[in-house]
Amino acid sequence: MKLIWMIALALAGNASAQTNDVAAFLQRLGETMAKVESLGVEFVQERHLALFEEPLRTEGYLCFAKPNSIRWEVTKPYRSILIATGAGAAQFEQTDDKWKRLDLSYLKSIPNFVSGMALFLEGRYLDRQQDYEFAVNSTVLVLKPKQKTFIEAFELEFGDDLTAGARAITMRQPDGDWTRIVFRNQAANKPLPPGTFDLQTPAVLETIQKAVSGAGR
Repeated sequence: MKLIWMIALALAGNASAQTNDVAAFLQRLGETMAKVESLGVEFVQERHLALFEEPLRTEGYLCFAKPNSIRWEVTKPYRSILIATGAGAAQFEQTDDKWKRLDLSYLKSIPNFVSGMALFLEGRYLDRQQDYEFAVNSTVLVLKPKQKTFIEAFELEFGDDLTAGARAITMRQPDGDWTRIVFRNQAANKPLPPGTFDLQTPAVLETIQKAVSGAGR
């Protein structure tokens, strides 16, 4: 009986330590990300689907500015822009070198997309403990939704200093499909030009990249 109690106490101690480690990591991450007011970053996304032998690859540029302004622009193998702000959302596609604004009335997932991306980019994980179970492995944060969704888990990979958001995000689905997004050349707290998040006539990407790369010179 004494051995059983010793094992139980050891397991309880390990669980408590893990809980404290997660809480400390989330606290540190939130404090670090609170300093990020804006972000410009290149991304490469690969979707691994059972239907295809090779992953579906897209490249592009992500812009973020507090509060809740997000621009997700795909540059390869096609051109599209999705912008979401507190005032609404808009999507554009380029055909024959001309941009066309699309109808988003049929899309119900835009609010979830905005809130999810804002969660990742702002580091407000402590605010979402009622929605996710958290686990930490070194600098990898794993989020598992408590309610059944089309995503089984998010895996966020950070640098040792936890700055400028995740370096990569892996989204795993219950059916075995998964998507991995790798971020590179991150520029935090650089001024984004007017029109970056315009829902009618968004600024062109080249203008944004020039402003971000030229800031502080």
